[in-house]
Amino acid sequence: RNVVGAGGAAPSVHTRFACFEIRSDRLYFVIGSSLNINAMKQWLAYIVSLVTTFGQAQVYVPEELFGESYAAKWTYLRNNGQVHDLNGDFSDETVFHSVGTNPTLYAQRGSRTVWTMRYADTSGVGLDTIVRVDMTCIGEEVGDPLPVVLDTITGHYNFYEEFTPTGITGVGGGKRVVYEEVWKKIDYHILSNRWGPKFLFVVKPGGDPQDILLMFEGQDSLDVDVDGFLRIHFGQRYLKLNQAVAYQMIGGAPSVVSWIPEYAHVEGSTQVSVTVGAYNAQLPLIFVITPFNPLAG
Repeated sequence: RNVVGAGGAAPSVHTRFACFEIRSDRLYFVIGSSLNINAMKQWLAYIVSLVTTFGQAQVYVPEELFGESYAAKWTYLRNNGQVHDLNGDFSDETVFHSVGTNPTLYAQRGSRTVWTMRYADTSGVGLDTIVRVDMTCIGEEVGDPLPVVLDTITGHYNFYEEFTPTGITGVGGGKRVVYEEVWKKIDYHILSNRWGPKFLFVVKPGGDPQDILLMFEGQDSLDVDVDGFLRIHFGQRYLKLNQAVAYQMIGGAPSVVSWIPEYAHVEGSTQVSVTVGAYNAQLPLIFVITPFNPLAG
């Protein structure tokens, strides 16, 4: 039967029957009829969208350091079957994505964030270029949480595009994506401010900030410049992650710590961590990585 829930209308794949059941921490999903692979993946994405809607309670959201509000244009939508790669293959790894932004962000399974950027050829004789960077949370203590969306929007999006000609409709989303316990007692948030995307790493009491370790893929090289920014190079161009800021909630108000987190990177490596100073381990410690420029150089 056609199932409709919080994620919007279920994809139409001409099934004779489809049902799912949640038992304890497992989801059982059965489909009858013959399906092509993309149709099956779209159905699974729809079910994932329902699960990520149901899993939003009890997420700790710290107060914003500078009182920043979300950017109006930055919304993270559930992937109900509308996300495809350049070859037309459905991206079943993507759980949420931004739309109409530069860069475009994709929150994927495996604690991976992907962003893609397009820059135009100005010579008049070449082609525009799309670059992609994958940032994955790694390390001995890394988990594999399914991201959830918070601060949901009231409107919905409909996608009638090259690879979805019959339409993916009623797609909802929210302003913040959270990976809970991406490391033990550490959550990872994807949100935005008026300049673009923003990342938070929220170390709750009992967590170890030294577990935070990121691996980057897709770039030509990485380095840290004299201002402490992490630069991700593509030929003569680069994007950068601004220097992180760390704060704690003290007396009910955000308070910046006395030290500056620095990116720790060994030349030639694809892995990056952040340095840590003294802080009150009984209170959450929040690292903020502020927006980066799409492509400079």
